Parts: sequence; C-alpha cells; structure tokens
Amino acid sequence: MSEQEIEREIQERVQFKLNELLTGLKNRVAFKYGQAFDMTLKSQYIWQAFEEVNEMFKKEAILPVPYDDMGRRKKWEAKEKAVENIMKTLDFKGQHEYENKIKIIVSEIEKAQNY
Repeated sequence: MSEQEIEREIQERVQFKLNELLTGLKNRVAFKYGQAFDMTLKSQYIWQAFEEVNEMFKKEAILPVPYDDMGRRKKWEAKEKAVENIMKTLDFKGQHEYENKIKIIVSEIEKAQNY
C-alpha cells in the first residue's frame, strides 16, 4: 500500500467513526427529550445546539490532517529536544568527544523511539 492509500484509509476510518458518533448523539438527543420537535423553548434550544455540533463534526470529518507525516515529525522533534536537553547537562572537553557522544545519544534515542 502506498502512503497516499494509507492516508486515505485513515481518513475514511476517522470519518466513519465521527459519523457513528454523530448518529449516536443525534439518536440520544431525540430520545432524551422525547420529540425534539415538540416546539417547547427548551427542546428548540437543544436541537439548535445539536445542529451546530452536527455542522462542526461534518466540517472536521472532511478536513484532511494538516500534514501526512505528523507522527514522524513529532518523533523527530522529541528526539531533537531530548538530545538538546542531554547535551546541556553534560560537559565535554573537546569537539571530537562532543560529536562522538552526540552520535551515540542520537542513536540510542532513535532505538528507544522505534522499540
């Protein structure tokens, strides 16, 4: 499967789950307040609030994720932050020792992230 196919599959699954949640919410609102269209002021407000939530869900369901490699980027950022924090606490004598230690630290963090 290509990365694009995987992304499409993920989007379809998320959209399915959001639709199921929305259907359940709609059924619960209708059941909980009897006939939601009985035109009491309370039920009108409740139904109006549900319609607003419904539109929000629909909008979120069709929007793609901001970028395809979110997980990879977060792992990379976490690794960079960990290396930076470790290097701040350690004191190295020379440039060569510093570069060797960085390579070891980066390697170990990457191993831990890919357990």
